[in-house]
Amino acid sequence: MTIDDLEEKLEELKEEMKDPNPKETKMEAHTENGTTKRKPALKKAAPAKKAAPAKKATPAKKVKAEKGGVTLKDLAKEAKIEPRLARRKLRSAELGGDGRYTWEEGSGALKKAREILGL
Repeated sequence: MTIDDLEEKLEELKEEMKDPNPKETKMEAHTENGTTKRKPALKKAAPAKKAAPAKKATPAKKVKAEKGGVTLKDLAKEAKIEPRLARRKLRSAELGGDGRYTWEEGSGALKKAREILGL
């Protein structure tokens, strides 16, 4: 390739860049003797994908306390704080239990939870 060939190729590329969505693009195919042969090729636009319908959020299952049980929500209401703040206090005091914040009425864990929440 000579400098003239490179300059010509550069001009062709500049022209192609001016039109970002050309209808035809030139592709080079190598022949057996090492020369290149230009072939026009049509670019097909990809079909637009339809957006999937948004999934509806499923409501969280509410777990009711056993008969005579006390929930964190009950304690938070009694302490006049938000349940998230009550959970934070209990977690920082490392009073978690089995993952559910429910206690049997009169249990030692309930008494400890009340103390932590200032009740």
